[in-house]
Amino acid sequence: MTWLLQVLVVLWGVFGVWALLAPKKLVAFGRSLFPVSSLRVWAIIVLALSYGIWITAPATSIVVLLQVIAVLALIKGIILLFVSKQTAEKWYAYWEMKPAMMRLFGIVALALAYFVYMVA
Repeated sequence: MTWLLQVLVVLWGVFGVWALLAPKKLVAFGRSLFPVSSLRVWAIIVLALSYGIWITAPATSIVVLLQVIAVLALIKGIILLFVSKQTAEKWYAYWEMKPAMMRLFGIVALALAYFVYMVA
């Protein structure tokens, strides 16, 4: 497993545990870390991460899964580049998650982190 995947596994694990234990604090942290005004910066970061995952995928035994994740990240990065601030604010309002939904995302993140760690 490459260093990029190790970092992603740790981040997915931290997100998963945080989402399970304190979902409201995670949402507040996310809002402060990802303000609507900095979407273009995050789009470039997501695009770079997408490229890194795509390049890293052949070095693992789960090539297809990582390539799917890379393509999804690429799509997200492209959308974030071209979305207007008004649309982004509507998305933020729409995705106001209840704690139970955030916990579900935490479980998915933990499962993904565990799977990538064990298989890759």
